[in-house]
Amino acid sequence: MAEYDLNAFRMPETESESLYEEVFNHAPIGILITDPHARIVQHNSEAEHILFSSDLIGKTIEDFIAPDMDSSVFRSSLTAPSKYPLFLTLITNRGREIRVHLHPLRREGFCCLFLEDNTGILTLEQELRNFKTAIEAADDSILLFDEQGLIFYVNPAFEKMVGLPPEGILGRKIQEFWSDQDPPVVHKDIWQCVLKGQNWAGEMIWLQGNRQPVNVEVRITPIFSETKKILGFICVQRDISHRKRIEKQLADYSNNLEKLVEERTRALANLHDITQLFHRTETLDQRLRLILIAATAGETFRFNRAFLLLVDKDRQMLKGRVALGPSSPEEANRIWSQLEQTIPKDTLAKRLQAYLDHVGQGDYHVNQIVQHLAVPLHHETSLLIQSIRQRRAFIVKDGRTDTEFDPSILALLGQDHFAVIPLLVQEDPIGVLIVDKAITKQPILPEDIQMLEILAAQAALAIAHANTMEELAKKVKETEHAYSQLRESQEKLFEAGKFAALGQMAATVAHEIRTPLVAIGGFVNLMLKNRDSGDPEYSHLRIVRDEALRLEDVLNRLLFYARPSSPMVQTQDLNSFIQMVLTFLSSELEFHEIKVDLRLQADLPPIDFDRNLMRQVLLNILQNAIQSMENGGTITITTKEDSQWVDVRVRDTGVGIAEENLHRIFEAFFSTKHAGTGLGLHVSQRIIQSHGGTLHVESRLGEGTTVVIRLPKRQEVSREKNFSH
Repeated sequence: MAEYDLNAFRMPETESESLYEEVFNHAPIGILITDPHARIVQHNSEAEHILFSSDLIGKTIEDFIAPDMDSSVFRSSLTAPSKYPLFLTLITNRGREIRVHLHPLRREGFCCLFLEDNTGILTLEQELRNFKTAIEAADDSILLFDEQGLIFYVNPAFEKMVGLPPEGILGRKIQEFWSDQDPPVVHKDIWQCVLKGQNWAGEMIWLQGNRQPVNVEVRITPIFSETKKILGFICVQRDISHRKRIEKQLADYSNNLEKLVEERTRALANLHDITQLFHRTETLDQRLRLILIAATAGETFRFNRAFLLLVDKDRQMLKGRVALGPSSPEEANRIWSQLEQTIPKDTLAKRLQAYLDHVGQGDYHVNQIVQHLAVPLHHETSLLIQSIRQRRAFIVKDGRTDTEFDPSILALLGQDHFAVIPLLVQEDPIGVLIVDKAITKQPILPEDIQMLEILAAQAALAIAHANTMEELAKKVKETEHAYSQLRESQEKLFEAGKFAALGQMAATVAHEIRTPLVAIGGFVNLMLKNRDSGDPEYSHLRIVRDEALRLEDVLNRLLFYARPSSPMVQTQDLNSFIQMVLTFLSSELEFHEIKVDLRLQADLPPIDFDRNLMRQVLLNILQNAIQSMENGGTITITTKEDSQWVDVRVRDTGVGIAEENLHRIFEAFFSTKHAGTGLGLHVSQRIIQSHGGTLHVESRLGEGTTVVIRLPKRQEVSREKNFSH
């Protein structure tokens, strides 16, 4: 065995003395050293605080005791101490209660006295007497203890809980009743909280007198004096052993449901992927098949069969549309085995897409069933209709005894245990989904339906969206057809030179186009409101909306061409008006990286013009300039006046106009742009002429284009102009 030099671990004498002095002077309790004559020969600062004196040397503690206090026991104990520590309680002449611990020292006749201020305990005991009756009658176990953990009061309920009389509890530390089954951090946390004046609450294990553990719910609250000093702590315990036994039983039961919970959690997590796949499917039929696949796929809801019924277009009937599922256990085993071998082990979205590609229009038997499912919407006694009207799902445990279920439908299903889930978009009924577990014969639980209701809500939106898109596509097709017919008519009329007849026809066709165009705009705006900009379909809907707006612009030009309106002029600031129009085009200018150079005459006089018509002219000229500068460029706008006129010059740095086309640019229906109508400059010229002005274009191929608008200065503008050729 190795030998160690203990002297190597001893602190040098000077350092030891210094450490002793620091500990002595800063101890949290008062310390006195007395000589054989009971006189104080040394003390620390806390003793001065307790005795309210800084002049203690040479005095005895007896000098500070209240006159009516019998100090004989203290005197005899101090002058002739025993070899064991003694504990005495004294009252000072300041009315403060102190607890004195006397410890004899090795030096003959010398004694060490430890002083503790117990005034708070007295105050606390006085307060205790005020509500002692209530505490002792309480069902909860209650005890009071000081900052050292010493118990100085317990109620009968606590005595009963631990199985000990008061004398077996009082004076003991509260920690003695704490079980080591609690993590040590709990006990540490208790003291950290309560000594800071904070409440602590939690569950612990306490020990009875026979050391048997008891589960308790504990709350420890500091008790403060009027000066906010901590007097002690009240601890309230409640026996929760019975509750813990119930919790254990519930935990055991929960373990039996763990697998089911995991499946439900997984299904909930998969709903996001399913919803995303809804948006990626293009047709209504694909979305309907996807709903059925999600309801019957093994990794989602595990239903065996699913039947989808939709409300017809006339909103009179609930009709069977499509179904999915095997017709027998043998067929189920064959299909499931085949799918297991062919479907890739990949993400849920890819697996569902593979299901969608693999599962065609098979399942002949269930699809034959669904084609015969039909219920009038006014048939309020039908459970299918009740599900829609009451906006909730139903679990049919025994369809044979359910008087609200149509026997004919029950016979078609061949199953008396199933569930019905409504498909709704707000108050609008879309259809119902019927699911069962006809093959596995497992019960349908409420948890199954809760998850399926979430799917049904997303499915209803997907169906409604698909219907809207189909209607929208139909109306767009009708509009395109009408527009095609219009163009054909325009070409024919142009070739024949029958502009008057063309104008009348254009007006008629334009009014016919407005009806589906308004419907398109309404559908698209409604759909854009319910979509985020990150939605994959958002950009497609924006394209449809922009094309609809372009068609509207074409219609406005046609209507102006057919029946031009007279200008409603007002005296206005032309410079401010130009800046307003540029603000409207700011995003488009920024997108095409086009700069604008404004050279506006500062003192330009107000002139008379129609704001709406002049806006149409400027927008047309500026948009032509933007379209001519695919790679960016500069638009320079200049205003100036002379004696009779105010000129607006719009110059761009675009591709320019070929000389052979320059003399035709004001012809109706002539355009150098692939998608142009050929009416922009024609209509703009007629608007400026209606204001008594002129419109002139200067351009060279590759050198840009300049458009000059000349308007009269505050002259009376004719309200009726001849718009005929």
